[in-house]
Amino acid sequence: MDDGYDPLVYENTVANYFKIVGMLLIFYCFQGMHWWANFELGVNDADVSTFYNIAIFGFACIVIAVMLIAGAAVNKKKLTHEFYMEKISEEKQRL
Repeated sequence: MDDGYDPLVYENTVANYFKIVGMLLIFYCFQGMHWWANFELGVNDADVSTFYNIAIFGFACIVIAVMLIAGAAVNKKKLTHEFYMEKISEEKQRL
């Protein structure tokens, strides 16, 4: 087996399928309730709904920016790691 192979990640059992479907149901029930509440807020108090939706949009933009910045840093580290692994491999072959 490859060292990077993890059966818990790449293989599913019947129990895992139930967990996956259960989490999807919980997630979409929560999202449905959120959008229903958002709709009701918009119908009953449009000003508060506007501020709420702007705040949610701003928070989402911040989260996406943080993910992009973190991803760029990880990619840079990965490229450096691959460079040094290649140099080490070349040196081992030379020796």
